[in-house]
Amino acid sequence: MRLEEANKPDSGWVSKHINSKLSLLLSRWLVKTPVTPNQITALSLLVGLLAAFLISQSQSYLCVASAGLLWQFFAVLDHTDGVLARVKGLQSKFGGYFDTLVGHLSYLAFFTGLIFGMWKKTGDTLYPLVGFSVMGLVLIALIPSYLWLKRSGQTSLETYNDTFGKVTAKTKKNPVFRVLNKLKYFAKGQFSRLLFCLLALINQTQIIFWLMVVGALLISLGIFLSVGDRLRLATLESQE
Repeated sequence: MRLEEANKPDSGWVSKHINSKLSLLLSRWLVKTPVTPNQITALSLLVGLLAAFLISQSQSYLCVASAGLLWQFFAVLDHTDGVLARVKGLQSKFGGYFDTLVGHLSYLAFFTGLIFGMWKKTGDTLYPLVGFSVMGLVLIALIPSYLWLKRSGQTSLETYNDTFGKVTAKTKKNPVFRVLNKLKYFAKGQFSRLLFCLLALINQTQIIFWLMVVGALLISLGIFLSVGDRLRLATLESQE
């Protein structure tokens, strides 16, 4: 497969106009090397963990700005591993699961680092109280998400998100679902990582924290409300 054909952007302006273009530049070099997609995924995990550590040092602007840039670089790497897999013919279920797991681990690590960073910066216990409470909800919400992956045979939760419209239709256009469906683009990693990068560059860690809290609550709410229908839909699709 040609590189340009493999470099398919995800839905959204950020992915199409920024991340896919940066990924293409990186992929042109990587396809000439023995580097594998899973190695790029592993590198993205290290980048995500480093970003998490740096954001925990919120007293330092340099650390915050570096964390933001690394978080955006993580998004580029997250696109690049898929491009390499398609070009080199190395797509696999393990690679898909690994990519999904790395995305969640990096997100949780970054959120944890931000919680500790805000706590150390302000001394306000509200940040760990709210942050870890919301994180607990996210962890609970991930359980049905991974059950869906297992039952549907899919490897990516991007497909899980794509079923949202189908579930909404089956729930008779519940107004809560309609609102969440409108907001789902803003919760996408490609958009939110760029936004957090820009906010980090102007040292707005407090805004990043509350955006992550609100985003996590909305995502968890959407999963909790739709879990029954989604699992039933996955069962039907697996039988087709």
